[in-house]
Amino acid sequence: MLVLTRLSGFSRSKTAVDYEDDETESTTAATATRVPISSAAAKVSYKVLVCNAEKHGTGVSAYLTYEVRTKMMGGAFGERDLSVRRRYADFVWLRSTLACNYLHALIPVLSDKEKLLSGRSHTAKHEARVMDARCRQLQSFMGQVCTHPSLSQSKDL
Repeated sequence: MLVLTRLSGFSRSKTAVDYEDDETESTTAATATRVPISSAAAKVSYKVLVCNAEKHGTGVSAYLTYEVRTKMMGGAFGERDLSVRRRYADFVWLRSTLACNYLHALIPVLSDKEKLLSGRSHTAKHEARVMDARCRQLQSFMGQVCTHPSLSQSKDL
């Protein structure tokens, strides 16, 4: 059970939970009160947007990164907005980690990577189509993970 410590101007109130440190607690005016947190209050929910694909490098060393914007609600930190850049390999790692840690869950699939073409057949239009399609696929993957009751609570997110 998760327990929150709160300072109070009153003496410590006893609950049904047996505390081992009763003998060593301070008797000052501002003593700590432990308040149990329900499991529903500790749940974290996410809204994720995968966007702004960027190409880095040229030729065979070229790779794409994606901006992952996350709005985290609940949990110990309240509401937070985060933005990071991730490679496709990071999503593959996340999927394989979730598959190992959540054997009971159906983990959403990631589609295979489509290579960016090089040489004469390479066009900016094709590249933009590939990047847009991959963003949509990764958005779908993250949306399914973040709305799953078990997977959304993973520490690996």
